[in-house]
Amino acid sequence: MKFTRLCFALLMPLALASFAQAQEEPKKSGLPPEGYDHSETEPIPGQRWNVHDKDRPEPGIITPGTASTADAPGKAPSDAIVLFDGTDLKHWRAGNGEDARWKVEDGYMEVNGTGTIKTAESFGSCQLHVEWASPAEPKSKSQGRGNSGVMLMGKYEIQVLDSFNNRTYSDGQASAIYGQYAPMVNASRGPGEWQTYDIIFDAPEYADGKCTKPGYLTVLHNGVLVHHHRESLGQVSHKFAPKNKPHAAKLPLQLQDHGNPVRFRNIWIRPLKTSTELAKADMAMAAGDAVGEAVLAKDFKVIDVEFKTTKGTFVVEVHRDWSPIGADHFLDLVTQNFYDNVGFFRAVPNFMVQFGISGNPDMQKKLGEENIKDDPVVQSNKRGFITYAKTGAPNSRSTQLFINFKDNGFLDRQGFSPFGQIKGNGMEIVDKINQEYGEPPRDAQFRLKEKGNAYLKEELPNVDYLQTARIIAVDGKKIDASKIRFRDGKMFKKQDEVAR
Repeated sequence: MKFTRLCFALLMPLALASFAQAQEEPKKSGLPPEGYDHSETEPIPGQRWNVHDKDRPEPGIITPGTASTADAPGKAPSDAIVLFDGTDLKHWRAGNGEDARWKVEDGYMEVNGTGTIKTAESFGSCQLHVEWASPAEPKSKSQGRGNSGVMLMGKYEIQVLDSFNNRTYSDGQASAIYGQYAPMVNASRGPGEWQTYDIIFDAPEYADGKCTKPGYLTVLHNGVLVHHHRESLGQVSHKFAPKNKPHAAKLPLQLQDHGNPVRFRNIWIRPLKTSTELAKADMAMAAGDAVGEAVLAKDFKVIDVEFKTTKGTFVVEVHRDWSPIGADHFLDLVTQNFYDNVGFFRAVPNFMVQFGISGNPDMQKKLGEENIKDDPVVQSNKRGFITYAKTGAPNSRSTQLFINFKDNGFLDRQGFSPFGQIKGNGMEIVDKINQEYGEPPRDAQFRLKEKGNAYLKEELPNVDYLQTARIIAVDGKKIDASKIRFRDGKMFKKQDEVAR
């Protein structure tokens, strides 16, 4: 690779193109979720998910590719963008933006002296598969023998060269990161034989004219690892040290014309997220943030939450204007499945039924110990109204709730602010919740937080449970609870976790 034929493609406007598309987007299996409730497993450090979490999104299903042989190219994975399938150059352009003019025949394209070509579409981080073959009859040596290059973003080169029994400078031989790193081993096949590059490229990032994250390259040559997460030292250069120069986040892929009739076939690419994007998404998930999630609604007023209990199912109608802080905190907890498998540990006849200590001690420590500020009392504590439990101290609400069995207006003066009510005939279910234990032992809450549902099974074995609490409607419109996340007064649509 020398820059005798380097084209200035990046300075030229692109011609109109029909951009390449993935053959097939990943699909879901359609099978019901499998896994465990939060009460049965521990949280995974640094993630929003528990171990074996049944609510964790299912990865999309693709059809994997097939291996190539000496005689025939393999097939690309079903979610890959096929850049060259052996038939035409519709996804490629010349350096000036016009149609590429390399020779195409017998399922391959061949360098023919018409100049370096580039993809019509731009790419950043990616998984790239390229197959190439140097001329069957070598006519030179060193850099003059089967020379070309795979130029990621047109700036970061994996050298193409006939390095079978052909010595050259080590950082310029086949599969070298040109001018920066020699491959760990020489895995070259003989002249004229088809060879493969599989490249994982984590693109560099720039901000305010500076490189904020270098690029990284992992390369397999003929199935052999030759570069393992190598840090790019900058953009490719001949004889001069590489330097980082700011550029766009996505740029065309290039194949170099160095004057040798190198052949290429079976080129496909899978765009990926950068490592920074993935790290931000992981941190966001750990913090319950909404990075990578789309705002679904923010000015909603009434939310229906379905309570499935061991006595039956009823719906809580949450009114955000009654108790905004309390309502939003409750919805946040619901969308994190905090109230799954929570026991109704205090049920006092003709008064109220209380719940809201997680059956999983780890979940309780994670989400159940933070207090929220008080809301003014707007609605009275009537029969069927749901309210936060609290101590006599101000701003002592956390996760514990109670449903009034009867009108308890005296609680209004003590600062108990209802945020919702049981809909329809739902109180018929609430009235059936086991009340045999009445007031539990004085240390019940402490022991329940410490031991979880194991305490209830030992000491209060007949209590009923709230099995799940899920949002089912927003302002009268039905919604899929598995796709919802709530935070800071906004409803978000969860995005599936994907590696791309």
